[in-house]
Amino acid sequence: MATRSGIVPTKKGTDGPYLRDLAGTRTQGPYIKSVLLYQLSYKIIRCVAFALQGGKSKQKYGYSKFFRDFFSGAPCNRVPLRRRAPGTPFQTNAHMIETGDDGYTAIAAQEAFCSFPDQAAASILAEGTSLAPGGAIHPLCAIAVAELQRYLAMQNEWKHNFGLDAGGEGAVIGKMFGVLVARTPDGTMGYLAAFSGKLANGNHHSRFVAPVFDGLANGGFVNAGMLRLTEINQQIAELEKECASFHQPSILRLKSLRKSHSVRLQRKIHEQYNFINKAGISRNMVDIFADHGYKQPPAGAGECAGPKLLQHAFRHRLEPLALAEFWWGLSPKSATWKHGEFYKPCKEKCAPILGYMLSS
Repeated sequence: MATRSGIVPTKKGTDGPYLRDLAGTRTQGPYIKSVLLYQLSYKIIRCVAFALQGGKSKQKYGYSKFFRDFFSGAPCNRVPLRRRAPGTPFQTNAHMIETGDDGYTAIAAQEAFCSFPDQAAASILAEGTSLAPGGAIHPLCAIAVAELQRYLAMQNEWKHNFGLDAGGEGAVIGKMFGVLVARTPDGTMGYLAAFSGKLANGNHHSRFVAPVFDGLANGGFVNAGMLRLTEINQQIAELEKECASFHQPSILRLKSLRKSHSVRLQRKIHEQYNFINKAGISRNMVDIFADHGYKQPPAGAGECAGPKLLQHAFRHRLEPLALAEFWWGLSPKSATWKHGEFYKPCKEKCAPILGYMLSS
């Protein structure tokens, strides 16, 4: 009889429990093609449990409290993000944190950081690990991803149409998510989570790190700039509806105004993205991409999960150890993205930023 964790009781004549995928788990469970099951099938848990016992236990195979807690749904230690007025300090049990100019608190490490239930097992798995974006999926990333995927499949805090449920409202928008396994200054092992772009029309959600720059902040220049573009478009539409040929000079002038306004707005947005590298040195995104031959950063640069995760880690003195990104939901506009699959950070938008952030 199989348990929900996929651990099958010992067969007669064997020396311990063996691990395998339950029938249909990869295609029917909430973690479609979760790499965690792949790791389990290769007996990583056995090795960890054996190591925790110092290699002396008569029961050669077993599974630790770390994995029992994970599969029983043990919650990670998080504190939800809270919003404060600009300049108002945020009180935590540990220390005070000043808010940024956008009116949102600089998230304390312990508020976005999810610690692993079994620290001894996590530390063993992390031995000798160094961050290499795009490399093989680390077992701790697999565990973090499976927990995050379970949350995405079951949460009811917000609504976003990933296209996975019948009757979803609004356009189907699949999303790239990322996890970063990290270690705190006191040695605690855990992970951070992030999403690319917006999620449920927002930038701030309780399980995820904050954006590098919040363009959706009320009263910000982005909203004002977009409203101005809308006004120009409306003026153009009205003139074209009346008599396009008669109003041609005015229409051309408005289109030129729209272009220049859009370029200035995009430039100002890019200038708000300042990334910290592992040496603690901050640099603007425009300059980072200029070093790679770009006249300006690509649209959407700085909004991917990887840079968000590293920014939070370096800002709060966390040591990043392993990174993984996966696609969640359908992708109506592209056959590239498959639900539940892992992907390397993109070359166009992420590579220049990650290259700088990992430099010293």
